[in-house]
Amino acid sequence: MPSLKDLDLQIANGVSCNKILAYFLVRLSIACGSDRLSRLFLEEAIIVICMVRRFLNERGYKLFESEIQACLSNSEYCAVKKNPIDVFVEGQGEFFFEFFPCYLSQSLR
Repeated sequence: MPSLKDLDLQIANGVSCNKILAYFLVRLSIACGSDRLSRLFLEEAIIVICMVRRFLNERGYKLFESEIQACLSNSEYCAVKKNPIDVFVEGQGEFFFEFFPCYLSQSLR
């Protein structure tokens, strides 16, 4: 398992949002115990991270670059190296107040 220092080095060289989110979930699963409440928390965290990933793929280019660049790109935002994950900070209000309720209702169906 790579350390956080290793991840910092990889990020400096370019790493995808997918890898950062996956790394977070792996580390979270290690930190969680095996009791029922820890597993329930981990399941809910996975659902939220999947929603964040979906939001970044749908809105990441528009938050990070111009609308024209978003139209020209054929790849998922989270799959491309060097697309910053911190654009989520700019779009977090939109995520929590608009996208999250819609994603949650869709995932509960």
